Amino acid sequence: MKMSNGGFAPGYNVQLAVMGSPLGGPIAIVGLQLTSLGTDKGSILPMCAQVEQRTKHRVDTILVDADHLTHEELRETQTQGRTVIAPVPEHWLNTKEKQDPAIERWTAQMQTEPMRYEYRARKSLVERANAILKERFNLRQVPVRGLNKVLCVFLMAAVAVNLLQHATSLLL
Repeated sequence: MKMSNGGFAPGYNVQLAVMGSPLGGPIAIVGLQLTSLGTDKGSILPMCAQVEQRTKHRVDTILVDADHLTHEELRETQTQGRTVIAPVPEHWLNTKEKQDPAIERWTAQMQTEPMRYEYRARKSLVERANAILKERFNLRQVPVRGLNKVLCVFLMAAVAVNLLQHATSLLL
């Protein structure tokens, strides 16, 4: 996998789907994808399917980084009646090419203050879960190799995060 320093090394890309209140309180990791790809593109719809299969609830609103977006996946989520909230990728704003009207509408909508405010919730949800996994469980590096083994480590860690986040309500 290509690393941030420009070199290549064994590595994995972990993506999380997290539910909870952006105002605080417990969170729950409800989806986890692991790849050896260096990109997050094309991961929105598979993650929605995984979360819906696991929770039996439809995912209507999706908060993601700009790195996740492709025109195709954004169009498909709109067709399905889902709302994707993300920063507009810089290269989408700086293009001279005529864009699809649906992409242009989405771009204009994401640049409004209400949508920017909504996007801020991502930090208290996904970034908090990432921080717990990296710092509390020391999962910046994993002690195993191979996609299946690394996936098992992260799935067990996600269960541990969920148990710790909800321990008080589970014990009462």
